[in-house]
Amino acid sequence: MPSDCPFNTDSENEKGFFRSKFFWKPFLGIVLGGLAGYLFYYFIGSELGSFSMMSNARASIILGCLVGFWIAGATCKRFRP
Repeated sequence: MPSDCPFNTDSENEKGFFRSKFFWKPFLGIVLGGLAGYLFYYFIGSELGSFSMMSNARASIILGCLVGFWIAGATCKRFRP
């Protein structure tokens, strides 16, 4: 791994990785984004009906997860724009 990526990929360090912000920050971004996508579908998307991406619950949740991950950011500096 390059030196700008602060976590190790060794199997003995897995517990430390799952306790670090490098796991929880993107994970929470995905979960909260999916929840926001579902809430958008439930309250707004199903009423509009004209925009097919938001009138489908699965598509709305997946789009919310992607946006949540994008907002939370990647785990290493080299992946950030």
